Amino acid sequence: MKDSLKIVTFSSIVLASFFLFNSNVLAQKDFTKTVELQSIDIRGFVTNNLSKKDSPTLTESEKINTSGNLRFLMPGFPARTYATGGTYHSSAKYLTVADVNNDKNQEIILASFANGPLNIINSRGENIRTYDPGNGVVSAAAIGDLIYGTTYYGTIFGYHFHSGEIAKKSASNYVGYAPSMILTSDKSVNLFTEEQDRKLHGYDKLLGTLPGWPNGTGRSQAIMTPTIDDVNGDGELDMFFASGRSNGTSNINAVTYGGESIPGWPKSFSAPAGTFPVIGDVDGDGHKEIIFKGLGSTYQQYKVYIYSYEGVLKNSFTFNDSVSYGKRIALADIDGDKIPEIVILSDNNISAFNYDGSQVKGWPQQFSSRWTISSAPVVGDIDCDGKPEIIFTSSMPGNGMIGYIHIYHSDGSIPEYWDNDEMLNIGSGGVPAIADINNTGRNNLVILATPWDGYSGYKDTVYAFDMLKGTDDFFVPTCTSVEWGQMGADSGHSSSYKAN
Repeated sequence: MKDSLKIVTFSSIVLASFFLFNSNVLAQKDFTKTVELQSIDIRGFVTNNLSKKDSPTLTESEKINTSGNLRFLMPGFPARTYATGGTYHSSAKYLTVADVNNDKNQEIILASFANGPLNIINSRGENIRTYDPGNGVVSAAAIGDLIYGTTYYGTIFGYHFHSGEIAKKSASNYVGYAPSMILTSDKSVNLFTEEQDRKLHGYDKLLGTLPGWPNGTGRSQAIMTPTIDDVNGDGELDMFFASGRSNGTSNINAVTYGGESIPGWPKSFSAPAGTFPVIGDVDGDGHKEIIFKGLGSTYQQYKVYIYSYEGVLKNSFTFNDSVSYGKRIALADIDGDKIPEIVILSDNNISAFNYDGSQVKGWPQQFSSRWTISSAPVVGDIDCDGKPEIIFTSSMPGNGMIGYIHIYHSDGSIPEYWDNDEMLNIGSGGVPAIADINNTGRNNLVILATPWDGYSGYKDTVYAFDMLKGTDDFFVPTCTSVEWGQMGADSGHSSSYKAN
């Protein structure tokens, strides 16, 4: 291992104690004083003792986080937000990462579960803004300094970071799924959201209804988060979205930016409770495909469908594992062939499929005795090895406090610097994010935590990690490559693959 890829940490004597609290096991650690200073490279190998003059100065809180996975925590994290009991938002939980105050750093935008406000956390772990439109925020998307979100009990809002609220309106009904935002060719920001009324709604910046909208499917009350991109290359945006399940089946609907139906659609298929299509050229033919998953012949098998823009089925394949409610697909170039693979988190496996249904070498990777209902995979280079990592969270079954962060290299191996089995107080977790949040030229890993001990109060809800923490910035290569960086690929949740 090259000296330029070393990271400084402290080894500590750890006294781990677990106790029962409100029917939940809380992972608690009691750390003694630092007893030895060592140099550890980013793969976890101890190489040599450092001299005292090389020792960085740590605060007491930072000393606590110098063991295990938490040694990579960035200063100021975990960040805290207020949590209450109540109705939780549907499908996977997530946070959004975007630069909303034009400071060249990325802010972290999240809702306080279950009835709390919108929170904006900066790269130092500080809650710099709280916005409460009422009724409990459940989801948000952001483009630039504009944030749009929904509340479970039926409020749609637009929030401008610098000037405050710009618009707010009542939805037709309550809202259960995240909206999508898009920046059009004329630089207009538009929002598309469901309102539990069997229709997808389109709004402009001030939440005025767009021409041609809403678009009704008539099949189910719920409409999933829409996927948005110019799929056929005509310069106009296209939208693909699933209706909720009715009598065991769902539809994938396709409409233009103007709300007109695209010929060849919709497609009906046997579906789990939540289905979210993604867009990308997964066969390398120069044309984007629409990819989504449904059920196979049983609930213990899922099926992947790959369609052309015109609605022609190009391929399909099955995999023997169940998929819980709401998990989203990611697209990412795992093997470096310049063609994105299909990354799917199921209940017992994380898989990386080629277009033909074969798995990328090293995949799938199996895990057991974990719940992954709240998460979905993200993909990006977080350790500057020049290759992407695949990351998701899981939780201990039946426990509101204990969760796990899973990291895999592109070849399916677990990084030597990380422990996928380390219990952390992240609850059921959520969809992670990968971004250079503090503008250092290297990616950070941001984790949504959703710990619940039965009591309202401030909880540690945002963890941010720097896998090269302590390394001299002068010697560290840049690594800002992100394949699929957050829920729906980007801060607008377009769910369309765009390699960077």
